[in-house]
Amino acid sequence: MRHHKLPYSLLKPMDVSLERIVFVCGERPYVTPIKFACVSSREGLPTFYSFHVESRAIARYVSLKYEAQGSPLYGRTLKERAHVDQWLEVESQNFHIAASALVYQLGSRPKKGELPDEVIVQENVKKLEKVLDVYEAQLTNFPFLAGDFFSLADLSHLPRTTSLLSPKVNQAHLFTSRQHVLDWWNRISSRPSWLEVQELAKSS
Repeated sequence: MRHHKLPYSLLKPMDVSLERIVFVCGERPYVTPIKFACVSSREGLPTFYSFHVESRAIARYVSLKYEAQGSPLYGRTLKERAHVDQWLEVESQNFHIAASALVYQLGSRPKKGELPDEVIVQENVKKLEKVLDVYEAQLTNFPFLAGDFFSLADLSHLPRTTSLLSPKVNQAHLFTSRQHVLDWWNRISSRPSWLEVQELAKSS
């Protein structure tokens, strides 16, 4: 939303809130749903209130609705959108699943006084290495996953990768060992809109 220059900077702190809700069933790590609420009574400002687990669907909606503001995150042509959808699928069905398992094992379990399951950790490190090898090949030829433009495919990696590279999870080596992946991560994670979202999350 910040990418599309939606005027959240005009809102009072009480108008915007972010709440993280974790669901864990037994030993199985679930993708952590995010309750995102942007509530404003001011005319002309967007209002969102959702428990929608599939954040990518929300992202597609916002990108299409506000594509005239900022760069088009969903691409400009049908071909570009097909590329974005392809890499969104890779992210959701491959990268996110393996990365989430690592974040849960190495980040969440120790918080509860539990040791990580090393078998699960190693399994998912191997899965993530295979995915990142594919990324490395793609990013050798393009600055972003879907091509020459920053898109939802790149944006969707920001939250989970930030957790993956945190000191507690400590999986930065998966990126630093792949120069093009590392350059891509530095490129997308330093965008002003993402830095602003991180500051908003810290203050919520």
